[in-house]
Amino acid sequence: MKTDPGGAPRAGPGTLRNAAARGGFCARSAAGSGLEGRMRDVTIHVCTTCKREGDDPAATRRGAQLRAALAEEPQAGLRLVPVECLGNCKRSCTVALSAPGAWTYVFGDLDTHSAPDVLVAAGLLQNSTDGLMPWRGRPEAFKRGMIARIPPLEPLQEAAE
Repeated sequence: MKTDPGGAPRAGPGTLRNAAARGGFCARSAAGSGLEGRMRDVTIHVCTTCKREGDDPAATRRGAQLRAALAEEPQAGLRLVPVECLGNCKRSCTVALSAPGAWTYVFGDLDTHSAPDVLVAAGLLQNSTDGLMPWRGRPEAFKRGMIARIPPLEPLQEAAE
């Protein structure tokens, strides 16, 4: 198997593994952030009850399908947590990304094929040095689909000053 310059396995375009690599899942130094030599652990909360008007009530919910797609290729430092409801029914599918010492982000208007974009966004938060997900590099759905940005439970150092 071919590897990228950082030693991570390469995959073809459009795969989850390739999307994760584009999102910065390779380790980077986070000098001065308390994360030197490691990445943040990120939790991906996926609403498994999301449905849209007109969806077949007997069909597997879109959020459950998205969760299943994400579960197919686990990534180091990422934890996948299905949740019953994220209270964003009008803009489903919904995902929340959270990490210790970082802002939590809630995104909506996703679909069952959004798994690669979720991994890219999670990678951006995972490698963040300041607890904020950078705008640059976000997939388009994560630029226009943000529902909320919630401050960390513990204030960030620069915010406390």
